[in-house]
Amino acid sequence: MNTQKTKGTIQRVGPPETVDCFTVVKFEFYYQFTGYPGSNPTAWNYQVTTTFINQFYSYLNFDSQYYSTNPDGSLTFYNMPDGENHINSIIYNALYYAKNFCTASFNLTESDLITYFFYAQYSTCNTGPGDGGGSLANGLVVEDAPEEPEIINNIDINFVDDNFGTPLRIIGYTQDRGNTEDLEYGTNGDVSWAPPYLQNLLDDQYFFSMTDLFEKCTTFDSGLKSVGLDMIDKFRNGTGADYGNIILNQRATGSVQTLNFLKEFGATFNQQLLQANMNLNNVAPINMGGNRPKYDGLYNKFHGLQILVNDTEQSKIFLESFTPLPNNKWKAVVQLEIVDHFGLDLHDAQTYQDWHDGFPSWWILQHERNYRPFKTKIWVRLEMSVK
Repeated sequence: MNTQKTKGTIQRVGPPETVDCFTVVKFEFYYQFTGYPGSNPTAWNYQVTTTFINQFYSYLNFDSQYYSTNPDGSLTFYNMPDGENHINSIIYNALYYAKNFCTASFNLTESDLITYFFYAQYSTCNTGPGDGGGSLANGLVVEDAPEEPEIINNIDINFVDDNFGTPLRIIGYTQDRGNTEDLEYGTNGDVSWAPPYLQNLLDDQYFFSMTDLFEKCTTFDSGLKSVGLDMIDKFRNGTGADYGNIILNQRATGSVQTLNFLKEFGATFNQQLLQANMNLNNVAPINMGGNRPKYDGLYNKFHGLQILVNDTEQSKIFLESFTPLPNNKWKAVVQLEIVDHFGLDLHDAQTYQDWHDGFPSWWILQHERNYRPFKTKIWVRLEMSVK
């Protein structure tokens, strides 16, 4: 099953003869189709993408008042009677129309809107938020992917404070992925695979593209946006020391990927306790193998954890306290240490270069311009209990 990201490009008309007001809108959308037939998804991707964009603008031309395009890719809407609310409705309807057209035309088995957003850069229509010359820092969210569901088993996870105590011992771990290429850097990287227009730029230009990538991938979380910019600064400064951030800890603590990993660990830990007649001393550290926290999926794509962490390198689970309860029940406070690499290997750079120039730019900065990657360490503290 193949997927395709469709990214909007702009092509359209000019203002009406009489312009009473205007709103400049920065606009971007990402769309995923599945179910391409055959073995050549690239050809299908091109056809579906072209059709989607054409139908989107066909509907936009029909439904909206006049608009024009700007060199930076933004749209200027003219004479919108109620500012962004009207534009919001127009964009949503155009996307819905294009989705249904492509689904029917290409007989796709599924089509889902991932997310899209826009913000008013400047407006002289009305005086509401973002109007009257105002500027919005965040996109207006119209449609957004939900988080994946929390798994249901016999383990409860409860949030506690972040006052980390001294752990008693390690009780679980994941296998080290051993991806050392993520942490390599130097000046001998072969950039011939990158698009020609990216092969000989200034460092500042590469960092501009990388920053734009991180800002787009943290669209819906201003806290993680600040973390991303901080990580880029550390990458640029080249200290190489481990990185930690309390906001990153908090987001990982609240992530369903973290909770599901710990619930799966907790179920295995409970089985080991029962086999040991509830004697904690007879339970060896549990190897979770390749089961590790992975912050991927549609939700994390634009909420930040995927670009900042994504698949993790190694995790360790430490026991801070353990309380036996009647009927073979128990509760425990555990600490989870997650280690990741803030670095890019060639496989990931080539895989994702079509999504955004920030990926090859990141790789070039690391492997051809000698910017040093680093390890990210995330700490989570939660209470675990058996139902």
